[in-house]
Amino acid sequence: MAGTLYVVATPLGNLDDLSPRAAATLSRVAAVAAEDTRHTKPLLAHVGSHAELMSFHAHSNESALRRILHLLGSGKDVALVTDAGTPAVSDPGALLVAAARERDIPVVTVPGPTAVAAALSISGLGADRYLFLGFLPRKGTERRRLLETVADSEWTVVLFEAPLRVTELLEDLTAACGGARRAAGASPSAKNCRPIPKPVPVSCSPKG
Repeated sequence: MAGTLYVVATPLGNLDDLSPRAAATLSRVAAVAAEDTRHTKPLLAHVGSHAELMSFHAHSNESALRRILHLLGSGKDVALVTDAGTPAVSDPGALLVAAARERDIPVVTVPGPTAVAAALSISGLGADRYLFLGFLPRKGTERRRLLETVADSEWTVVLFEAPLRVTELLEDLTAACGGARRAAGASPSAKNCRPIPKPVPVSCSPKG
């Protein structure tokens, strides 16, 4: 019988935001697949977890995926986490979730913090309907096309960007939107966490 892949949401910066269910899950699984093991190691120590910590990120090779799937196939439970927030949303963990589902391995969510909802909730922008575009390409035609999508959208648009590239993104948004839209940015709190660069959600108001 296959194990279960638990998709576990983790704090956006404050360890007090970790749910009791998430803590219990991380404590009892056989392994934790993490985007950045250096970031996840203190989290596991915080909950007293002795799970095997495995690296799974955007540049992981096929063998890393096979190793996790082998554990699941042998009946071991595995937790998937990202650096902060909910895994598999504009995140390499989506590949692992898809591979598990293709093999009929049970996938269970352990919901909690999500950067998109957190950013929208304090943005002051309309959030009844919104368009999430994740990370834009660094350059090229596809970036320009998506910037035009932002400019033309009738809804609030949410983007992710690395802290060091936020200024460039805002400049490109200004050029694309012509000053016709408002923008709000949000960054995870570093309280109780080792400060490392994290993606910053940027929300743009609806057109009009």
